Amino acid sequence: MLDLELIYRIINLLPMPVWVLLVFAPGARLTRQWVFSLRIHALLALIYGLLFCWAITKGPAPAPDAFSTLSGLTSLFSSSLGVLVAWQHFLVFDLFVGTWIARHAQQQNPNPSLIRRGILGGILMMSLMAGPIGFLLYFLFYYRSENQLNDV
Repeated sequence: MLDLELIYRIINLLPMPVWVLLVFAPGARLTRQWVFSLRIHALLALIYGLLFCWAITKGPAPAPDAFSTLSGLTSLFSSSLGVLVAWQHFLVFDLFVGTWIARHAQQQNPNPSLIRRGILGGILMMSLMAGPIGFLLYFLFYYRSENQLNDV
């Protein structure tokens, strides 16, 4: 059996270099070629898919009400493997949100001021910790004012 703690440490570290590129080098060639192309995201999604399949086949059977009640949903997270799958899900989607924010900001303003870059870095850090809040901050402070056509 694989060591879930080791898998957790590995999947937790995999997206970190991507976040560093998004915050400190959003206009770099490496960021454009590897991060904005979503190749890394696809790899992380593949890992999620493997963990998901592992949880379905080897984990505890889901409760009949797993998706229809809060207690049923809680039962999905009653095992370490279930929590690991959920964590990978968060990692992949928070990174996707952060990448969208960085790419959109780069397209709107390829040479932002130092202050604007710092604020955007803070928004990206919030996206790392709590993706929906990071997205909301970007939407409120940048996206609405620069995109009257709302081109998502």
